[in-house]
Amino acid sequence: MAATAAVSFTALAFVINRTQLGRSITAASFDSELAGLLGVNVRRVTVVVFVIAGALAAIAALLFSVAFGSISPDMGNSYSVIAIAITVIGGYGNIKGTLLAALLFGLLSTLVGSYISTAYEQVYIYAIFLAILFVRPKGLLGRVERIV
Repeated sequence: MAATAAVSFTALAFVINRTQLGRSITAASFDSELAGLLGVNVRRVTVVVFVIAGALAAIAALLFSVAFGSISPDMGNSYSVIAIAITVIGGYGNIKGTLLAALLFGLLSTLVGSYISTAYEQVYIYAIFLAILFVRPKGLLGRVERIV
């Protein structure tokens, strides 16, 4: 499972950072109107992004079903909140920051569950993430934009 997740993450990072499609996705995410004026087919990029997101969600669902042995429509609800928190903590739009935040979340979750209490595991994790947001509002690897 870890190998599948690593391959998926590496492929996504390669597409975003090294291909013309990735440049188009980045441009459309920053300013879709300007990207359209510069020749990016924003509608096509949007469709491709939704296809990539669907493929990654299907891979995650497959791995999740293998790990837990069953599938139900609401089995990922609690994980979607965690995923949003990880994205915000990593720095919105920063793939490396998201990976770092996910690894940090997994490590903290395991340590808190093992040494403190599994009953309040989520409370401790969210408290730590809120503390990180107070110290670094743009996320772990997010950049502060300066207006001159």
